[in-house]
Amino acid sequence: MDAILYVDRTGIPAPRLPTLGHHLRLLAAWRDEGVFIRINGLLRHLARTAEGCTPEPSACIIDAQSVKTST
Repeated sequence: MDAILYVDRTGIPAPRLPTLGHHLRLLAAWRDEGVFIRINGLLRHLARTAEGCTPEPSACIIDAQSVKTST
């Protein structure tokens, strides 16, 4: 779990992590199997249910901003 949070926090590619041996292969396998996407969905479901909302969002907001720059 520490390795997952480290990669998430720093954005550093997993091969550049301190020596973790077979854990890197396990993390790659989980990524390929979609485990992290399922965990994210489950956590969202639990958080929304705990707040009294429906498990799935019913709306989304898309925001864009234009910034003028000099030539």
